[in-house]
Formats: sequence, C-alpha cells, structure tokens
Amino acid sequence: MEVLVFALVSLAVPGAMLAFSWLVRPKPGTNEVQAESYESAEQTVGGHVSVMEEYMPYFSVFLMFEVVIIAVLLWAATARSVLPLPGFFVAVLPIAALFASWIALGMAHRR
Repeated sequence: MEVLVFALVSLAVPGAMLAFSWLVRPKPGTNEVQAESYESAEQTVGGHVSVMEEYMPYFSVFLMFEVVIIAVLLWAATARSVLPLPGFFVAVLPIAALFASWIALGMAHRR
C-alpha cells in the first residue's frame, strides 16, 4: 500500500507542477524582443553560436581524461598482483592522458 501511495505522489507532484507552469507561463510568440540575442547591449555581430560546437571539444577532452583517471584508480587497486612495477604504470597513464588532452585541445583551437 505504501508503495502505491509513493508512486501516486511521485507522479502527481511533478504533474501538478508542470500543469501549473503551463497555465501561468507567457504565451510563445507574443514578444519579438525575447527572440533576439542579447550581448551586453551591443549589436549582435554574426549569427548564433551553437553550444555543441563551442564546448564539445572541451567536453570530449574532459571525458577522455576522466575515463583514464577512473581506469587508473581501478588499475591501482588491482595492479600489485598483476604487474611488477604498478606504480610506474599508474603514474605514466595519467601523464600520457594529459598530453593527449593537451594535443586534442590544441587541435580543437585550430579548427
């Protein structure tokens, strides 16, 4: 019974919030000024910039480095029984990932 009440409340609360926000929101297309871009009261130069194109190189570099660090942490926990010099490999892999990230970031800036 408690699970049913929890399920109903977990569906009813967000549903009520969405319904209320739909009722009180301004209608789309009523204000043309809101559709224009605003850059510190300056006239807009050029078109809109895609966020995905602007930040995707940084995200991909961060993701690659993050995956390498997670692999290093997992490797560090189990490498003692597998490798003769686990500390060397654990230290070299993040440094190699840092250089690879640096190269990828340089390539992203050159495009």
